[in-house]
Amino acid sequence: MASRRTPTRSCSAIRGVDPELAVTASGTGSTILSGPYFLLRIIGSLATGLGLLALVLAMAGLYGVLSHLVARRTREIGIRIAVGADRSRIFALILRDGLRPVVKGLVLGLGAGVLVRFALRAAVFTEISPVDPLVFGLVPIPFVIAALAACYVPASRASRVDPNVALRDL
Repeated sequence: MASRRTPTRSCSAIRGVDPELAVTASGTGSTILSGPYFLLRIIGSLATGLGLLALVLAMAGLYGVLSHLVARRTREIGIRIAVGADRSRIFALILRDGLRPVVKGLVLGLGAGVLVRFALRAAVFTEISPVDPLVFGLVPIPFVIAALAACYVPASRASRVDPNVALRDL
């Protein structure tokens, strides 16, 4: 059962100006939201924390996979450098290999987001825009930055491979 708040003095002042307004409570945003929306704030904080944890775990996984890929491809990278490939091209090759699944995941995730927003728009009669350019432009930024951070060390390690050491065991 929802508890009713008693009208505050500012509610009475608002009703004095316009008695037709439906004002039940007034105050600062944090005061009003601390009451009935407390559980939603807790759930939102928990979702944010779990999302950050998932992002860190994804970065660790991407770093591990790329490190393993560089270790397995050391001879190939050594041959590329011996033949004349620039270290910047080797860096870009490994970076591209690491970013490819991230970009595919972002495209699939944003596409699924558009479909879900269309479904929500049909089910819940609200004015939800199915494609919000600001959101769809800002959401990928932390994922791409995290992927670049995870790919940087393996890519720089691959670009510093010494061809003599890499080809010694052939």
